[in-house]
Amino acid sequence: MHKFMKAIGFSNCYTKRQMDDVIKLVMAAPDEEEQVQDGLGRKLFQMKKEFARNMGVSIIGEIDKRGFRNVLFSFPYLIGNHTTTEDDIQLQKFAEKDAYAGISEDYNLGVSLIFYLINIAPIIERQNRQQNLEYQKVRLSALSTEGKVLFGVQKDPQLINKDVDGQSNRSTLIQEAKNGDMDAIENLTLEDIDLYTMISRRALTEDVYSIVDTTFMPYGVESDQYSIIGHIDTVERCYNRTTEEIIYVLQIDCNGMDIKVAINQEDLVGEPLAGRRFKGNIWLQGLLELNNLTMY
Repeated sequence: MHKFMKAIGFSNCYTKRQMDDVIKLVMAAPDEEEQVQDGLGRKLFQMKKEFARNMGVSIIGEIDKRGFRNVLFSFPYLIGNHTTTEDDIQLQKFAEKDAYAGISEDYNLGVSLIFYLINIAPIIERQNRQQNLEYQKVRLSALSTEGKVLFGVQKDPQLINKDVDGQSNRSTLIQEAKNGDMDAIENLTLEDIDLYTMISRRALTEDVYSIVDTTFMPYGVESDQYSIIGHIDTVERCYNRTTEEIIYVLQIDCNGMDIKVAINQEDLVGEPLAGRRFKGNIWLQGLLELNNLTMY
């Protein structure tokens, strides 16, 4: 994930030597460290160091019998603000490393939402102890290396309320359809046909971004990367304490989800302001809330 180091202010971090220099900074003065034992008897650690508020670099490593720390992998992170509650969040371990992907059935999207887990150490400890492996609360965030600012779509209050009610009804129908309700499946099919007809008609005379308000679609071959369009609620301008690069932290409302997105100023086209929209590709991350076992 070296390419996403730029999102937290490390533009010149493309080679292994450059990444090793950042890892040395983290290990020399970490803000926090947690040590756990996995099911194989290995002693693992997770370190993190902030380089701007709520964002930094996290390291996963193994402690050998002599007490030496060996780094296994590292990744940049951003901590989200808003907690979302899901019916059930499943975790899937990566085959090649001690990292996890979170999978949530989000009925607002109609697809499975996959994110990269940030607080890995507490999960390894829970998996080893086999305790309370049901998770329902997560704080979503994302890093982006490519983004644009779009104008917002002006709507009257009645249309906004209609959209909210429509989204709620659609979420209910999707849930019922997944439970095998044939009437719900038929209603969703008819809705999709009507939506396709409306978009095709309006696209003849209108710009597509005035028709499509928000989007959330998988991007590329990585399961936790998405292409989104969402409304900007708040904008925060931060500095990386080491490189002094400028980072924009945007609170995005996308299809009813609150996602905090960090992007380097050099990668953002346009001036971000509340009320406008963000269009870009993101790497989705999630911080599970684990009742006093959350690291961050």
